[in-house]
Amino acid sequence: MRPTFLQILRRTLRTWIFLPGILFILVLGALQANNAYRAIEKRNRVVSGAISYYITTYISDALYALKHFSKGIGPATKDMNKNLETFYNAYPHFERLLWLSKDKIILTAAPFGAEGLPFPIRMDIRHEGGIISKPIVSPGSGQPVLYLGVKYHTGNILVGEMDTLALSQHLGGLLPPGNTIILADAYGNIVSHPDLSKVLRQENIGDLPLMAAPHSEERVRTSFFTHDGTLYIGSLATIPGENWKIIISSKASTVFIPILETVLALLALLTTLFLLFSALLNNALKAGLVLPLDDLIHDIKQLGMGADISDKPIRSTYRELETVEEEFRKMCREVRGREEELSENAERYRALFHDNQLVLLLVDPLTGDILDNNKRAVEYYGYAQNTLRSLTLFDINAESGTVAKKIMERPWNSGAATTIRTKHTLASGEVREVDLLISPMTIHGTPRNFVTVIDASQTSRGNSDPRDKAES
Repeated sequence: MRPTFLQILRRTLRTWIFLPGILFILVLGALQANNAYRAIEKRNRVVSGAISYYITTYISDALYALKHFSKGIGPATKDMNKNLETFYNAYPHFERLLWLSKDKIILTAAPFGAEGLPFPIRMDIRHEGGIISKPIVSPGSGQPVLYLGVKYHTGNILVGEMDTLALSQHLGGLLPPGNTIILADAYGNIVSHPDLSKVLRQENIGDLPLMAAPHSEERVRTSFFTHDGTLYIGSLATIPGENWKIIISSKASTVFIPILETVLALLALLTTLFLLFSALLNNALKAGLVLPLDDLIHDIKQLGMGADISDKPIRSTYRELETVEEEFRKMCREVRGREEELSENAERYRALFHDNQLVLLLVDPLTGDILDNNKRAVEYYGYAQNTLRSLTLFDINAESGTVAKKIMERPWNSGAATTIRTKHTLASGEVREVDLLISPMTIHGTPRNFVTVIDASQTSRGNSDPRDKAES
């Protein structure tokens, strides 16, 4: 079944307005998400550079201070406890200072304590000659710390204990709100993390997708990664010299949910407006087009069934449709008038033809078929109505077919009514001499002969001219 006008309209609106609108909003949302991602990438590049510089400077300053202090320690230096206490009070980078023997036995410490105990922590010599440990929990404070050290020429080692919590607090102050920073050494051991328990457990994040990604030439690499079951957008940067890793991350949900909410709100608004517009348009078209068309179809059906067309006012609609309805009603009135005229003509024809007391025939001049006859013709020829109409004028003409054909063609050749005497055979077989008054006429563009049959014997007995009787 072919769709209705409203169905086609709704489908067109969905195809050319609603769906493109949805696509536009989705593309707009994708562009906003991409811009947000690029903004994070750009911001993290700047922030990681600042953090890298800060950490490098922080550790370098601490190592420089240790080296500078170690140069002031001479072979005759006896009061090492006092020297360490002075350095500890003057330099806030360290939570604790240790003076180790070449066998890594703690000779003295500031604050005082742990003398005589071995220092079991493995420390790697840096290329600048400094020594740095992996992140570890301090046996004294129980807090995550790093140990920085420098070797003295006698083999002794000056070690400073640096609290990574203080470092984390400084680093957190450099970040925009909603972002976190993870600091790990070259092997993935956590130095600083928002979750202190991970630092205390000395977790390793070397297998983190962002850390495990193939090496890139970019100084800062940004991508999505999962950590503890949460999706993040993170940027990874390497601190030159230290080879430590900086990961600046933010939850993907905090970045994209506002964009998603905006997209969903726009989609809801578009859907609401589309449904409202469709409903209003549907009502307008139903009142101004569909119902008037239904009325027009109903009038057409009524006309087809021969019923009268209602004269109720035309529904208010579009000018073109109102014109169609007005023209249709005008046509209906004309058709009704013609039907009445035809009915009157048929009644007149019945009165003049079928009820006439003369013998009347309506004949096809080309074939001689008797197309119609009146009651008097049935009585005169003695045939049944249907039988008489199945005959031709040649069938009842007693003369040759050539003569009968000439009789039918003569009026058309002369263009006027003609009276011809000939002989007709009745149903009983009796042959009678008759006068045919033939009048040529055209009905619906087709030639016809209107034939009045007058029995010649009756006109002779009545002493009158048959043409006079026919004319009367």
